[in-house]
Formats: sequence, C-alpha cells, structure tokens
Amino acid sequence: MKALSILVVIFYPVFFFAQEKSYNSIEEGLKVPHSVTILNLIDQNLSFLPDEIASFENLEEIILDENPLLNLDQTFYILSQCKKLKSLSLQECNINEITPNINLLHNLEELDLSENNILFFPEPIKTLKKLKKLYFFNTKMSELHFADNDFPNLEHINLCYNGFDTFPTDLGNLRKLKTIRIWANGMTTIPSSIEKLKYVEEINLDMNKLTSIPKEFSKLNNLKIFTLEYNNIDEKSIAVLYDISGIEKLNLRGNNIHTLSAKIKKLTQLKDLDISENPIKELPSEIRELKKLEQIGLGNLPEMNWESTFDILSGIKSLRRIGMYSMRRKAMPNGFEKLQQIDTFWLTLNAFNKDEQQRIIQLVPNATITFN
Repeated sequence: MKALSILVVIFYPVFFFAQEKSYNSIEEGLKVPHSVTILNLIDQNLSFLPDEIASFENLEEIILDENPLLNLDQTFYILSQCKKLKSLSLQECNINEITPNINLLHNLEELDLSENNILFFPEPIKTLKKLKKLYFFNTKMSELHFADNDFPNLEHINLCYNGFDTFPTDLGNLRKLKTIRIWANGMTTIPSSIEKLKYVEEINLDMNKLTSIPKEFSKLNNLKIFTLEYNNIDEKSIAVLYDISGIEKLNLRGNNIHTLSAKIKKLTQLKDLDISENPIKELPSEIRELKKLEQIGLGNLPEMNWESTFDILSGIKSLRRIGMYSMRRKAMPNGFEKLQQIDTFWLTLNAFNKDEQQRIIQLVPNATITFN
C-alpha cells in the first residue's frame, strides 16, 4: 500500500501537467495531439489554418494574433471541429468584420478581437451564447446595441481605447455582465439610463473626459469597484457615489475634487480608496468610521494638511497600506509616527535625503517603506 501511495504522488503531477501542455507550432503538437490544450500561433504569416488542427481534440485555447491575412471563414470551419475550444484570440489580424460561421464555435467562452479595425459591433458574435469574456481593446468602435436576450452568459467586456463619446448603456441589457472596462475613449457623457446596469460589479472609466456623474448612478447597488482616474470630476459630482454603500474600491485619482464629504462614512464596505492628484487639503474626520479601509492613496497632494491627516488615519485600525508619492516635502511632517498600525508605505518620488529616510524608518520601525 505504501509503494502504491508513492506511485500516485509521483505519477499524478506528470499526468496533470501533460494535460495542460502548450505548443508554439502545429508540428510539435502533431507529435502528441491528444495533449495539446493551448496552441500559440502568433505571427505565423497564416492565410489558412491547416486541417491537422482538427486532430487536437482537447484543444481549449488558440492564439492567432498578428496573422493579418487569415481567412476567417475557413478558420472558423476548422476550429469548429475542436469541440472543446473555449478561448480564441485574434488580435491584430486586420479584421473589419466577422463572418457568420463564427456561430459554429458554439462552445466559445472567451473571444479577443483587440487591435483590429472593427467600427461596428459584429452581429454574428451574438450567436455565441456561452461567451463569458469579450475584448475589443483599440478597435475604433464607437457604438453598440444589445437586446435583453443577447449574450446570456457574458461577464466581462473590454472596450478600452475606442471612440465612445457616450457611455453605452445598452450594456445594461446583459444580465450576467459583471465587469466593464471602457477607459481612454474621450467619453464626455454618462446617460441617466446608466441605472440599467444594476447587476454590474466593476466599472473602469479611467482617462476619459467626464465632468459629471448622473444621480441615477447611485442605483448601481451591486457596484463594488469603480475607477475614475484622470477625468475632470469635482466634489459635487462624486456626491452620488456616497449612496452606493457596497463599494469596496474607489479610485478618484487625477480629478478636480477639492473636498470629500462627511457622507463618505456611508461607504461601510470600502477597502481601497485613492484620492491622489486632487486639490484636496484635508480629510473629513468621518473617514475614521470606515472600519474596513485597508489601503489609501494620497499621492501628489501638495496642499494637504498632513498633521491632521495623520491624526485621522491613525484612528482607522484596519488601515494597512498608504501611498504618499510626490509629497513635495524635504522632511516628513509631524504626526507620521502615529501610524503604527500601517504595514506598508509607498513614499516614492519624494525629496527625502538619506538621513531623513532613516529618520522616517525609525518613526515606524515595524513597517515596510519604499522610497525608490
């Protein structure tokens, strides 16, 4: 029995890793076709997929990026014979439209069409009812429309670096959608119909041109992560966010926020807050009531009252990590020594000389500090 146990320990990992084998050429895979689960054919100058790919009966993922001459109609036909295929990547393949026979890939769960020239959402993709993840990073798309029965299993969509000037609220028709990433679109408007996105848990709107958030945004009761870096939002616009009590991560870096309201105490689930690069001078004392706050970003806040800030933060027992880059001080302000509960400080891009760095280390001897 002992010998048998040893054999199981030795041979089980070998079997396990064999099932996850990745190959970078068809020729390699054909030597052991049953073990091919991932096939990487990036930049192979392919026009057609070889018929031999159909022999990879356990193929789950294929990467066909950077093959601009690829015939999609033939590609989808060949791949339809790989019944276990779940993930297909076609980045940088000079694609303008998707052929209808993509519907043959009915088990597909992940599709990446990033870095192509897809101006309008490809209707044939809507036949893929098992899709969970969809990527259209930098495709020049500017509009899309969805009905209630489209993509019944889609959970994640990436629309970054496109041409949406208005938030596409038709995303709210996708009932299982959890994550929306749509940064760097030059977006200026969020319609009131944003309230349709009541099932979404994460929205990333970084690097757009937003100046306001509609009051209907407060109805997104399932939202847990909201990032709004580098827009032009002010303190009046973020008022609607204080009513979304389930938010766990809130990134407001690089906006035009002068103050945080005392109502921030309503964000009882907040764990991660970043208010770096705003004209903020003080934190509200009510921030002490955020009993789950673990991390806060306070970078590049040249007008901040640091003594008051350190006193307030010292009262948050759950707080473990603080980022304070570009403080524009040669010496750490008074009160820093109160932050004994902190495990990690990020103090990069500061002007502290070596003597001052050593003094800072002695003020919080149990913390890890990064200066560079």
